[in-house]
Amino acid sequence: MLAFIFTGQYEGIGFLVAAKSIFRFGGISETDKRKESEYILIGSLLSFGLAIFIGILFKALARVAAIP
Repeated sequence: MLAFIFTGQYEGIGFLVAAKSIFRFGGISETDKRKESEYILIGSLLSFGLAIFIGILFKALARVAAIP
């Protein structure tokens, strides 16, 4: 995530989120593993969101620090 943000490849973030969701979608349809899959999806969304926030924050701080 951070590498995609630092290089400006925001499409890669969308691809990673979609790929992770598709791989976990099969687990949601199974009733015995549904709760576990939902926790994993929510955790992934939280970690992706945190990585995006930190990446944008660091990129903005680097831009501000570079201004003379």
